[in-house]
Amino acid sequence: MFNFHRLMKHVPRPFPAVLLCAGALAWAQSPTPAAIGIVSPPDQALDAREKQAVVTALLATSTVADQIRGHKVRAIRVRHGFVATPSGAKQQEYRAIVTLFDYTMGRATEYGLDPGTGELVSQETLRGRPQASDEEIQAASRIVRRDPALARLLATPASLAGGFVVDAPEGKPASHRCLQMRIFSRDFSRTLRVVVVDLTDDTVASST
Repeated sequence: MFNFHRLMKHVPRPFPAVLLCAGALAWAQSPTPAAIGIVSPPDQALDAREKQAVVTALLATSTVADQIRGHKVRAIRVRHGFVATPSGAKQQEYRAIVTLFDYTMGRATEYGLDPGTGELVSQETLRGRPQASDEEIQAASRIVRRDPALARLLATPASLAGGFVVDAPEGKPASHRCLQMRIFSRDFSRTLRVVVVDLTDDTVASST
């Protein structure tokens, strides 16, 4: 009879690591991809490296490269998960999804990639104005801080917050993407200045 206990007695120390890897192997054999380099399960957010890999794969597709050539764009959302198929079948498909904002055109487009191949499989122009991303808010903050008058106000000291997407002020094209930032007193008890930042041309559009 096969003596399992005797076998286990002679198993080398690295054996437990093999057991730990078994779960990862099972995941790799599921719909999770290898080409883009995503290892996070669909119920977990992508880390910074994975997000960058997804965006790089998207921009490398000939379709998207042609669409954005000469345009100012930014990936404002990057996620992954299972989505319904166009046919409406019960079986869902695993996708890496990027919301790309084209500041030149003034519109957001959601792209779906097959993470296993990096192939572009879906594209949809979004209606309305997507919520600002963390990167956009950071960009708006930098634009405010490099304005000499606003920089002096912030040095009093004061606090900078905000990041709501708003209509472009008078004199700016309606298609421009603008964020409202507010400069508060240090204790946030008073609003010292309301600033609208134009992310399309990277300027302070208004300050009141």
